[in-house]
Amino acid sequence: MNTRVLAAAVVGSILVALLAGCTGGPVAADPSPKPSPSPSSAEEVPPVSEPESVFDIDCADVAVAMNDFVGFGADGVKERMSLASAPNWYPGPAEFMMKRAGGMVCAYDGEQRADGMQDAWEVVIVPDAQRMINSLVSNGYAEQPSECVEGSCTLMARAGDALLVGSVRAAQIAPDATEGARALAQTWAEDAAAGQQEEPFEVAPSEVAGADCEQLMASAQLGELWGVTTHVIDEFGGWGVPAEVYLVVDGAVICIYGDGGEYDGVQHLQLTDLPGGAWAFDLIEGRTPITVAGADKAYSGKGGTSTYPAPFIDILVGADWIRLTGTRSSGDLEPVAEAVAANAVEIEAMPAPR
Repeated sequence: MNTRVLAAAVVGSILVALLAGCTGGPVAADPSPKPSPSPSSAEEVPPVSEPESVFDIDCADVAVAMNDFVGFGADGVKERMSLASAPNWYPGPAEFMMKRAGGMVCAYDGEQRADGMQDAWEVVIVPDAQRMINSLVSNGYAEQPSECVEGSCTLMARAGDALLVGSVRAAQIAPDATEGARALAQTWAEDAAAGQQEEPFEVAPSEVAGADCEQLMASAQLGELWGVTTHVIDEFGGWGVPAEVYLVVDGAVICIYGDGGEYDGVQHLQLTDLPGGAWAFDLIEGRTPITVAGADKAYSGKGGTSTYPAPFIDILVGADWIRLTGTRSSGDLEPVAEAVAANAVEIEAMPAPR
């Protein structure tokens, strides 16, 4: 299936300035076959090195400057995507998407305010700026300068081969903060470009990179397991830097299985992954180790909102991290996880077409 079309299923607009957006579906944390599974292995999975950003810029320095700008975030910065107002496909594998692409992310998620909003900021810098811009423009977006309105700023700047996008959300932000936001974003982009490594960045190989949803979990197979009629939802619109990085550069998928569209019918399951993501597999907190036949390692957990803590299962198959997230209409996730592990192994056994 067309990965660009599928991405649109869950990439609405948080930020007009080229950031991926959120979707209002029932999936947690609100926005593509060796023949049989082997028993869960106790063997050690070969280590996969954490990718290194091509940019010599420190999140600690970004945090200090952002704290001076907005008054919070000097401590507690993380090198993964912000989950404040994030689309439903971020939690889990996608949080670490930027490093696989040679980029970097610095983010801070603060406490929820009395008005229900959350103070937060995020700065993303990715290489291959011109190719990235060309692709984004072909999908309906254009370069725009950083801009602030009441309560938020969008960030965008380019220097050399470095493209920066980001966001800031805080009650005290006003339109007159635009000049400061533009200066910060341009400074960070220039620092990143000045310290960029000279060697071309190579995305780590992965057996499942570029696989589509039906290869990882066929709709008919899911229907048989859960006794439902379902298909991969793929009729949507929208794009942004995270979608470009995750789906095009990383070769990952966003698979939503349902019996209608995004805004009608019932959604049953969401599948996301991080090809070559074994290095990040143990970095998510609050999960319980489980055994899933065919997976080298597995965890279960719950995410989403307090009104619906959506269940999920993370499996590691070789070097690849796959997450299955359920909804209110989901059946038992474990047999689905076993089937996905078996399908992923079969993809590894096939000649790579990509």
